[in-house]
Amino acid sequence: TKSTVCFLTMSETITTSHLLDFLAKAHKVSSHVTVTKVTNYYTITVYADWHDDDNFHDKTTYITAEGHSPWDMSDYEFFTMGSVLDELIEKEKEREIKRQKRQELLSRLTDEEKELLGVK
Repeated sequence: TKSTVCFLTMSETITTSHLLDFLAKAHKVSSHVTVTKVTNYYTITVYADWHDDDNFHDKTTYITAEGHSPWDMSDYEFFTMGSVLDELIEKEKEREIKRQKRQELLSRLTDEEKELLGVK
C-alpha cells in the first residue's frame, strides 16, 4: 500500500464529523484510546503498533479549543494521524485475508500432509 501524508495548515478546522471518524478509526486500531482536556486544548492518545513491528506505544495529537491541530505540538497532526490510522486498518484487513486463506488451505490438507509440513 502507498503511504499517505497530509500537510494541512492551521486554517483547516476539525469538524465534529472529522473527530467522530477519527475516533472510530482509532478504536478499530486500539482499545486504548484516551481523550483528555487540558487548559486550552484536547489530546487524543492512541496506543498501537504504529510501525507494524510489534512495538506498541502511544502517539498523541492535539486539538485546540478552536478546532485546529498544531503540527508542532503533536506526534502527528490530526489529519496526518487519521491517514496513518487508515493505513493501519488496511494492513490489518490484509493480514486477516491472509489468515483466512491460510486456514482454507490448511483445511484441505490431510493429517499426514499437515504432519509432513509441520503445521497444525
